[in-house]
Amino acid sequence: MDVTDADAVHQAAQKVGSMIGRIVNISSTVAKVAIPLLGAYSSSKSGLEGMSDALRRELMLFGIDVVIIEPGTVNTAMYDKGEKEDLSEFKQTEYWEAVQNFQKFIVAEARNNGLSPERLGGAVHVAISTAKPKARYAVVPQRFKNWTLPRLLPVRMLDAAVAKQMGLKKP
Repeated sequence: MDVTDADAVHQAAQKVGSMIGRIVNISSTVAKVAIPLLGAYSSSKSGLEGMSDALRRELMLFGIDVVIIEPGTVNTAMYDKGEKEDLSEFKQTEYWEAVQNFQKFIVAEARNNGLSPERLGGAVHVAISTAKPKARYAVVPQRFKNWTLPRLLPVRMLDAAVAKQMGLKKP
């Protein structure tokens, strides 16, 4: 079944009467501030945001809202697994240094500065329970450094800073 089928949504809305519904989609800050080596993840989250924006506009007809949560790094056990990940397949490539840097950086970032799962849950609660929610909630640790500044910098300046941090510059 296509969950975005307008007829199905209309029928469901009729069954519940005038009740207003809400869909909350969890995206990521990487939808707007892409990180090297996470291109596929970044593009999937960008796609989710585009679909959510379109769906929010399409479903206004039925009183159904769509809200996007854009979390930054969340401190979960996923990073413990990532720290143990065998990355030796990259050893003979130009990306070896960058892959190692990224693994160390992202694990440390999650452990030291990552959001608690409860903080993310709080944002979801606000998105669900607020009478007139925002279309988007960016829930980002170290907000200025990780969200505001990267979106204000010229793209090439941000590219250079990220590449230098990850070791992606030519020697």
